[in-house]
Amino acid sequence: MGSIASHGSGDLFIAFATGNRGLGVMGTQKDPRRTIEARMVVDKAISPLFQAAIEATEAAVVNALLAAETLTGRDGITAHALDHGTLNEVPGLESPTLENLCLHFAGLLKPAFPALVKVTVSRPTVSESCTLAI
Repeated sequence: MGSIASHGSGDLFIAFATGNRGLGVMGTQKDPRRTIEARMVVDKAISPLFQAAIEATEAAVVNALLAAETLTGRDGITAHALDHGTLNEVPGLESPTLENLCLHFAGLLKPAFPALVKVTVSRPTVSESCTLAI
């Protein structure tokens, strides 16, 4: 549905994380330290993170579109629900069960994230989920 940026592409991204605890007080307060330690992702791991964020966002958009119901709005204009069967046309997802979605995403993510140990796909609207231990 789009394109991926990669490390060194020159694109600007802003990210927020909670992994570095105790980095200091608010900027308006004095901090006696001259330096602090910070943990961050190494450069070569940035592109796979961009890809994962893009795919997660795409999946969320598709999920929202597929969860929508047909409705009629102002002036009698009708927006029809999308047929879930359209997922069958996505290469590799000919049978888009939760189990197959777990396998599909694990196959995409494991090469970029060798430490990946599980993938969970859920369908909260019907209280279903599947977790694949890798």
